[in-house]
Amino acid sequence: MLEQVATVLEKLATYVDAVEFEKESALRESREKLADIFRDKFEEITGDTIDDDVLQKLSNADVDILAAFEKIAASNSADLGSPSDDMRDRSAPLTKKEASAAADEAFLDFIMGSGE
Repeated sequence: MLEQVATVLEKLATYVDAVEFEKESALRESREKLADIFRDKFEEITGDTIDDDVLQKLSNADVDILAAFEKIAASNSADLGSPSDDMRDRSAPLTKKEASAAADEAFLDFIMGSGE
């Protein structure tokens, strides 16, 4: 009786391992694809290449992070590396009080969505 239970548990463990391996493979493939897309966009925009070590680290990152990087690169490709328009329109604060107020305003604009 115990041998049959052990056999069932072994088969269950084998099945679960196979399912988990498939999930991990699909996730790894998705990460690598997003990292390749980001690399291509980065090279297109900047003309620089990304080292293989950095690309490997990117492919190990969370899929949501890679998708966010790819979205940023796609939407801001012309402005990547240049100052934001927001900062060009503002004059430099002259006092600590003005700097603090400007930082508060910029943060609130960002949080409320108008500073995107």
